[in-house]
Amino acid sequence: MNTVFLELVYTWPKPYIRDQDLATVFFMNDGRRYDTVKYAIKKGILSQIKRGLYLIHLPHQKIYYDHFEIAQAIHGPSYISLESALSYHGWIPEKVSTCTSVTAKRAKEFMTDIGNFTYLHVPITSFMLQVQRVETNNATYLIAEPWKAIADHVYTHKRSWKSLANLISDMRIDEDSLLESKLTQLEEISIHYASMKVRCLFAKFYKEVLHEHKSH
Repeated sequence: MNTVFLELVYTWPKPYIRDQDLATVFFMNDGRRYDTVKYAIKKGILSQIKRGLYLIHLPHQKIYYDHFEIAQAIHGPSYISLESALSYHGWIPEKVSTCTSVTAKRAKEFMTDIGNFTYLHVPITSFMLQVQRVETNNATYLIAEPWKAIADHVYTHKRSWKSLANLISDMRIDEDSLLESKLTQLEEISIHYASMKVRCLFAKFYKEVLHEHKSH
């Protein structure tokens, strides 16, 4: 097997690699690259996540990857949101089996050997509103703050909760986490989220949470 290819793959800083990352090794010869990748998959050096994106299997090493980072490699621009983000922030108790992201592009779903990845469409106008960048020793990804994740849920699933209590009950949200959250973030969404429906609902939530704060 091409030694330059092996050196590139085994020293690659991420647990995944794309076709375009491999292109220079083969001097833009797509045929050679295709044959080498096919052979590498057969030998267990690579495994395909989706067309053009592969997981690297280093010899004698346990493979490590972060689903949230992989999610952004599969389809972007996107960020983790909805139940996946709420679970990450500890606002809901459930472990989420499908990794859910939102994108300004068309909605898509990918069923892969390492899990299912769902992408729902949200407006680009407020796309990066309350989205944080997370960097760990092993991964980098974008994820919605809890209130933004709820706003995305309202928009994508056309939810119309009558009250904060309905939201908490329906989504099984930890009430303490919600009431202790930053009021400024809730207010910001009620003013700046691209959907009028979301803004109106969040204005109602803002008044309810503000009332709860004043009563304690």
